[in-house]
Amino acid sequence: MLLNLSVVPSRRDDLEAVALMLIHLLTPRGLSWTRNGIPKTDLAHERLMRAKRNAQPEDLCRGLPHEFEEFLRYCRRLKFQECPDYDKWREEFRELAKEEGFPPCDAFIWPPPLHEKVPVNFTYVTEILLNRRHWPTATNTTSHAHC
Repeated sequence: MLLNLSVVPSRRDDLEAVALMLIHLLTPRGLSWTRNGIPKTDLAHERLMRAKRNAQPEDLCRGLPHEFEEFLRYCRRLKFQECPDYDKWREEFRELAKEEGFPPCDAFIWPPPLHEKVPVNFTYVTEILLNRRHWPTATNTTSHAHC
């Protein structure tokens, strides 16, 4: 969200975007500020930014497993240069998937074959998003070298 305020982005911003995307995908009507499409005026953009700033994790994550609220709070607490604990959150979401009855396999097949129903494994999606070793590297990675 700070990125939209013309502040230099950080890993914190990347992770908050991941958290909000996962919450959006798991929320029946999505996040409230996404329902009207792309803002076309400055006033509409300001309303969207205000909605995002005022959004409380407990409201956004109502009805979702508590790990999503904890993850969003964690992301928002990170300091600019702090290295996120990617391993902790990969494990948290793996455990959640296991508790929810997903198979222990991290394979993600999309779209699922037409002849069988395959449950969407958000653990795999989270694994990819939280595993920066598989992300494309930027041309200037010196600011992330300590991580």
